[in-house]
Amino acid sequence: MLNWVQVRSSAISAVAYEDSDLTLYVEFTSGEIYKYDNVPRAIYNSLIQAASIGRYFIRYIRDVYACDKVR
Repeated sequence: MLNWVQVRSSAISAVAYEDSDLTLYVEFTSGEIYKYDNVPRAIYNSLIQAASIGRYFIRYIRDVYACDKVR
């Protein structure tokens, strides 16, 4: 079971991380959920601590890691 963390962002509503397979889940405010593969735990930690979640996501995650739409 994923432990979702609500975040303050105009584009992202929550994120979750699965340590066992290094998967980052991102729920957007639109309701869509994407999973990003092979994301190091440090990237997830930095994301949830970023001053701007959206900017961090765009710069360090969006076009860097392979992703699939979950919902």
